[in-house]
Amino acid sequence: MGAPIIFLCENNQYALSTATTRTTAGESIAARAAAYAIPGVRVDGNDALAVYEAVAQRGAPAGRGPTLWRR
Repeated sequence: MGAPIIFLCENNQYALSTATTRTTAGESIAARAAAYAIPGVRVDGNDALAVYEAVAQRGAPAGRGPTLWRR
């Protein structure tokens, strides 16, 4: 098992002054977690209950090591 940590990434759709759709390959930022052998999850960050439920069921709080969450 890895460290019990949650990485939260809030994506404002820009990397400095360029839209991420023009500079980032791949389906999502959450998919990048696979390169580190940890789960990556997308959740609507504007829905507090959805975030709470998703975090409680997966990753560090469930004893499953690190997780990358993309809002």
